Amino acid sequence: MLTCFKKALAKAGLKERSFHSLRHYFITELVRRGVGLEAVRTLAGHSKLDMTQRYAHATADDLRAAIDKLAK
Repeated sequence: MLTCFKKALAKAGLKERSFHSLRHYFITELVRRGVGLEAVRTLAGHSKLDMTQRYAHATADDLRAAIDKLAK
């Protein structure tokens, strides 16, 4: 399965990634799109919220957007 995944990435012209990096992406995108952390935790199959939070990454743009919400 990993070989197929790597071939698909190469065919799409994307740099090599691991399955594990997809987990980080999945969780980060759900949080970024406003999905509640409890729902994200359940979808990720984590028993504890602190594990889910390890996978969610905020970018500089995410932080700016959060501050911008205060101005509205």
